[in-house]
Amino acid sequence: MSPNPAKNTFSTNHVQTLEAIVKNAQKALEKYKEAKLAQELNQSAETLLKELDNLKKVTGDENRQLDKDPFKGAKAKVDEFAKQVKASLVDFGNVLKAEHCTGLETMVKQALDALGKNKDAAGTEDGKKILAAADVLTKRINNLKREVGKALITGKDYVDIKATAGKLISETKVALEKLAKAPKVVYKFNGAEVATEADLINKIKAHLPSNGHNNINQALNDAVLGRGKSTGSVSCLHASAGKKGKNAGGCTLFFKRSGAEIDVIGVGQHSDAGKNQTSYTIHFGLSGKKNLVL
Repeated sequence: MSPNPAKNTFSTNHVQTLEAIVKNAQKALEKYKEAKLAQELNQSAETLLKELDNLKKVTGDENRQLDKDPFKGAKAKVDEFAKQVKASLVDFGNVLKAEHCTGLETMVKQALDALGKNKDAAGTEDGKKILAAADVLTKRINNLKREVGKALITGKDYVDIKATAGKLISETKVALEKLAKAPKVVYKFNGAEVATEADLINKIKAHLPSNGHNNINQALNDAVLGRGKSTGSVSCLHASAGKKGKNAGGCTLFFKRSGAEIDVIGVGQHSDAGKNQTSYTIHFGLSGKKNLVL
């Protein structure tokens, strides 16, 4: 005798049980509604609920078997959905919060504060790179703030920014250690000692046309690093930065060096010259010379 198919058919109660599973999952997702994954899962939930609602309309015992489609397939989808939501709730515990961004900002501030404690550090090449990197990192953090409540701290953006901030702190430490080991440069302008590199630059700016101000740092850096060139019959070295030619701007520093002491005794700029010659307009120093040809 064949089994009675009606005994193995699903009822509205069976469907409502599946609906309850989906709706309970939606409630669990509600507190994370800003998260992209939660939004995607909620869309899946709405699709499932429509499918389940249609399931209630199926007629005929042969189409309402518990162990066959469409009920079997619908139940499998609901079970899989419930597993996905359960797994995602673990991730949602790692949702990006405002305090995570504050922590990143604190790391950047830590590096900048350390750099700021050494008055000469910011003016070094390493210091300038650190300041530029900190600026880029700050902008990335500000962009990340827009993802608070949406992104995960296990996501690529947060992980990468945090690693970069950690690297910034390490690089700052290395730069400061390097600076501490380097011989301290003594800066002078026309024989008089100045307190810092910045003070020396201000002295130079006072005598150099503004079209050469952007080149002062490079010229001075070359002087400090021992890249100065002979100045012919004038008993000093010189270092230049910027374009050559009349009205081209640029900066040429004439200086004397003794150990770690740099004494800038002249300030000028390139000017026009003949073949195989280099000429300079002198704006300060060199015993009042107005022009110099090498």
